[in-house]
Amino acid sequence: MYDYEFSEHASDMMKECNIQEKWVKTAIGNPDEVETKEDGTVHYIKSIEQYGGG
Repeated sequence: MYDYEFSEHASDMMKECNIQEKWVKTAIGNPDEVETKEDGTVHYIKSIEQYGGG
């Protein structure tokens, strides 16, 4: 298991979008899909039932 430390910006965005930290950790640890973008960023995508996914 990884230790996570979210930046202030990430924490602010999660609060603004009502995204729980545990959902982010679930997406990183067990993604439905992983997208690597041209700029080198990696997007971990996960459907979260409590957030309306399913």
